[in-house]
Amino acid sequence: MILVITEHQDNKFRPITNELIVFAQRLGQDMEKRVVAAVLGANVGTLADQLKDRKLDRVIQIEDDQLADYSPDGYVAAVRQLVEQEKPLLVIAGHTTVGYDYMPRLAAGLGRPLI
Repeated sequence: MILVITEHQDNKFRPITNELIVFAQRLGQDMEKRVVAAVLGANVGTLADQLKDRKLDRVIQIEDDQLADYSPDGYVAAVRQLVEQEKPLLVIAGHTTVGYDYMPRLAAGLGRPLI
């Protein structure tokens, strides 16, 4: 499985999310892997519904009031738990201020490479 960590702000997906999904879908097709997207935050149900037409194998909602506002510690904890449960082959996140804030911490905590 390929796991895409979406990014959103003001109840809208950031443009990087579309790029990540398309990249993951192409990679998933080449590698014959499922593509799953994760939406983190508080009250993200309507946001997650926007991904229904994106030809994803599954959309995971991680709802937590502590994720209402971005914090690297909160994201690391939530994504780490998701990775440990789902065991994806790849975790894809945007090369944005958010992505490069928490992903190195996540990779180090999991003892996995960051590319």
